Amino acid sequence: MKNKIVKYKVPLLLIFISICFIFIAFYPYITNNRPFLFSADQQLQYNYFYQEWDRMIELFFKNHITPFYSFNTFLGNNFFASKAYYVTGDIFFGLVRMFDSLEFGLMIETFLLILISSLTFSYFLRCFGIKKPSIIIWASLLYAFSGIAELYVGQYMFHRFFCFLPLLLAGVEKYRAQKGVLLFCVSTFVLFLSNYYFMFSTSIYLVFYYFFTIIYHSDSELKIITILKSAIPLIVSYIIGFMMSCILIFPAILYVLGNDRIGNNEFIQLIFDLKVYIGLFFSYLAYPFNVYTDIPNMFVSGQNGHLTWYSLTTSIAIIPPLFSIFVSKEKKANILRNFYILLLVFLSIPCLNSIMHGFSEPSFRWIFLIVLTNLLIFSVIMNDNLLRAKIVRGGFVYLFIFSILLVLAFIVHIIDIETHSIYLLALVLFLLVLFFYIYLYKKNKIMIVLVISCVEILSLYTLSLLILNKNYYEFVPSLNKDYIHYNDSLDIDKFYRMYVNPKNLLPSSDLNLNQSINMGYKSTATYDSMIEPSLKLFLNLNNFDWHIVSLDDPEVLRMLGVKYYYVVDESELPEGYQFQYTTNVNHFKVYEMTEYRPIGFTYNQFIKRSECLERKCKINWNEQLIVDDDLMEIIENNDLQEDTNFELIEYFNENSLYGNINLTKPAVLFFSIPYNKGWQIYDNNQYIEYFNVQGGFIGVYLEPGDHYLNLIFKPPGFKFGVVLSAIGVVLFIFLIINDIHKRKMMKFK
Repeated sequence: MKNKIVKYKVPLLLIFISICFIFIAFYPYITNNRPFLFSADQQLQYNYFYQEWDRMIELFFKNHITPFYSFNTFLGNNFFASKAYYVTGDIFFGLVRMFDSLEFGLMIETFLLILISSLTFSYFLRCFGIKKPSIIIWASLLYAFSGIAELYVGQYMFHRFFCFLPLLLAGVEKYRAQKGVLLFCVSTFVLFLSNYYFMFSTSIYLVFYYFFTIIYHSDSELKIITILKSAIPLIVSYIIGFMMSCILIFPAILYVLGNDRIGNNEFIQLIFDLKVYIGLFFSYLAYPFNVYTDIPNMFVSGQNGHLTWYSLTTSIAIIPPLFSIFVSKEKKANILRNFYILLLVFLSIPCLNSIMHGFSEPSFRWIFLIVLTNLLIFSVIMNDNLLRAKIVRGGFVYLFIFSILLVLAFIVHIIDIETHSIYLLALVLFLLVLFFYIYLYKKNKIMIVLVISCVEILSLYTLSLLILNKNYYEFVPSLNKDYIHYNDSLDIDKFYRMYVNPKNLLPSSDLNLNQSINMGYKSTATYDSMIEPSLKLFLNLNNFDWHIVSLDDPEVLRMLGVKYYYVVDESELPEGYQFQYTTNVNHFKVYEMTEYRPIGFTYNQFIKRSECLERKCKINWNEQLIVDDDLMEIIENNDLQEDTNFELIEYFNENSLYGNINLTKPAVLFFSIPYNKGWQIYDNNQYIEYFNVQGGFIGVYLEPGDHYLNLIFKPPGFKFGVVLSAIGVVLFIFLIINDIHKRKMMKFK
């Protein structure tokens, strides 16, 4: 028993300290029963998406409705694939659902992710060869409570990845030590599910890391071809891990590839502005106080969110050891330095940085890999006393470069005393602390450094949390959810949308744009980075730039099947349209648009899509239909049927619609459903082709006669993803069997 306690003393002690740190940092939120809410996208997007996923999962268990498609997210959305980036790949979602309050459940998930982060990083360090318990605990706490980790609090899809990332590298180390590939395979699977976006940059990093660790732990010179051959089992296990995740990830990848943000970039400059590099260097010292605040900050490094949303901060204590690799000629130090410089080059050169961001615009979001590397180098140096004589010099190297950049910042007016006085004062304090740490290193007072750095990160972490959470908004429904659903049950129409002015819901309009998810009605507003890609032309023609949308043009709303207007005052109703008052809901008056359109109806006037792309067309949305050239060739010489409505007979679930339409002439039937290749449309039980019309919606060409149409949705790539996952599971079982066989053979020998 005693031996087991000794064996597990490091993880047990780490768990205890981590829990204490969590309690201290989150004390205001735990004791006041107020969840921590990142005052940005967590409130604007993520919490709403979790609510919708919860609803869809509940429908799956109650009514066996597969959670594929949602009409509550804007005009309709391939939720299963598009929200893999956010929520559908969250392996902790079952835990979150156990709590009555979703927000409280997510806060518990945050605590768990912090705790697991410290444990996984400690395990990675042990696999790498770090032996000293104090160094393992120290570095693991710095990892779990680093500046970048704090930015991920509330950014669940990033935090989950950050949490399990060390296991991937631990898997590499276990393979290097000839202990199999199972851990690497499983961690690859988990990380793909957690966040495929981060897995792209991490996969590139893996290549660098494998070369680094093989060379670092080898006593002899190795040829590149030898290293590549040795990596084959890892490559195979990586593919197997990816395949197992394909039931979700393959549809998600297909969805993302349809987004024009990916791989579509204008000319990338050769270097960043000086401010970027100054900001990067300063970020070794500064906690991310500036994120989503209006306070001027000299640590801000760039011109867009992808260049400012980052932090290299762990503790000032790691700076002297980290930079000591630049003042040594020892072999081990050279290997560490070359690996680190390679990463910094990719970080600092825009075109290389772009590669790490999926060949899109340069981004510092992958800087978590730099943070992990910082702490690995720090741990190696401190564990082996590798550069004990050089540590103090390393601290002064940082100070020297920092001083030069600081002078340059004043010269080019990036920093001025008047604007940045508070932060200059903070900077002076940081530098004094750094001098203090250098002094302690010189005197070999490592345990004192450990204690002080723990106090440092905890105090700064707590302060930063308060700033990040300063714009907390408790969700107070402006509508009566139960009444909406009661009204919905009385309405004879099976499918319709509602217009609610976002300004009448909550103080900040951006916070309101996804309230339809919370309230359970079909809306025409959203804040979502994963809107159906097909809708780009439609949104552009309505003067919306993709992510933040609140449609209010009455002609557009009529086309989209908006039946009810929720307004505070009758004056908010658009002129020129007939409305009938129906009831009151809270402080809202509910009016029915008497001339609203159903989910499907026909057009007999058309505009070519190419003309709209050139912005040469002015659309009468209810009279004219935008069509591509292929469809125009079919219809241009035909006498088409005038306005005829599609009758929705059954709205089975959000994955299936059924209805009929009777035609005496050929017609193009428009559906106010975003175009997605996952839809299958059957006319009288025969599959028919459909087209992208009206800038991003579904249209079908029909001959005269009675048509019984069934629309069924399955995410594109889902079937193939299931097959790949099944094959991956089978191959993984073979890996397990092979691993068991090897272990038995080793025991036999």
